[in-house]
Amino acid sequence: MDAITAALVGLAGMLICGGFVWLRSEIVPRLDRMEGLLRPEGERIARLEGRDDALGNG
Repeated sequence: MDAITAALVGLAGMLICGGFVWLRSEIVPRLDRMEGLLRPEGERIARLEGRDDALGNG
């Protein structure tokens, strides 16, 4: 009985780890795509803020 319990616990652990690996493989590419969209906007905003600061201090 102990061997069956240990095997079931091991199987559950492998399924949980596999789920985390699958979830990570789904999330990371989405985050990369979002970063690719947001980075140019952030750079544009930083340039505009820098321009406003230069005009305000001038």
